[in-house]
Amino acid sequence: QFSGANEKEAWQPLLQQILKQESYKTIQSKIFFDVGANRGDFTQNLLRFHDTDEMWHIFQFEPDQDLLYTYLMPALNATKREENISIQIIQAAVTDYNGNARLFLPNDNS
Repeated sequence: QFSGANEKEAWQPLLQQILKQESYKTIQSKIFFDVGANRGDFTQNLLRFHDTDEMWHIFQFEPDQDLLYTYLMPALNATKREENISIQIIQAAVTDYNGNARLFLPNDNS
């Protein structure tokens, strides 16, 4: 689990390493889950590695409506021009149980 200012730097090399593995390259249709999508940084960095010969399905989960409409929806509209990419935004939180919970948001939406 990563947190703080170094979060972006910490997971990018790992993502690149996974996407370059030979066993991973043989899968023609890939599915990714961006849980807690926030502003969509993970998805945008992931898209840098997209090979247009592959079909990618990306599911972004974000419960915060403000982040959804401020960041994720505009990014989705810009990405719709890309070939072989399907992005679905789901306004929901992901957890290990069914039920309702209160969503607490920081003042700066970070």
